[in-house]
Amino acid sequence: YKRQRLMSMLDDLGWRGRIAAGDLALDLRSCDLSALLSRLALIFEHEHVGYFIDLRPTALPIVTADEDRVVDVLTAVLRQAARTSPPGRLRVSARGGPQVISVRVEDHAARIPARHRESVFRADQPVPRAWGWPEAGLGLNLYVARELARAMGGDLAVEAAGAPRARRGNAWVLTL
Repeated sequence: YKRQRLMSMLDDLGWRGRIAAGDLALDLRSCDLSALLSRLALIFEHEHVGYFIDLRPTALPIVTADEDRVVDVLTAVLRQAARTSPPGRLRVSARGGPQVISVRVEDHAARIPARHRESVFRADQPVPRAWGWPEAGLGLNLYVARELARAMGGDLAVEAAGAPRARRGNAWVLTL
């Protein structure tokens, strides 16, 4: 696990450098998001014992995207959810039409206050530890994930999930 974290941090540093240099070469082509989500769920559950993916995709149209970068974005979101949520279920749902597809990953971590939801995507501003987020890491994974999503013409955002006054639950939403 430690080796995997180190490799992930080095990869994030590499992506940050490419983003800063404006050197993101994407391989945009047809991507079967339904199949990709199924494969990603199996891999994630194998690597993160104690977590399971409640996958609820609808029949999704084929999307034009860089499949490897979509995997990178969703892996970053799922790893963040596993780092900040106790073991259990992570719900992944997807829906879309011919123009926009969205993938929603719901965790059961401490809810991010609305006023700080943008700051979790900043590379230069650490997340307040009072939220119960772990100290490990460089804080780049969500920054890199959002920049990759935007480079593909989409976005990555976080919003509250669950009951309105709940203290736990975030929804990470990737749009393509």
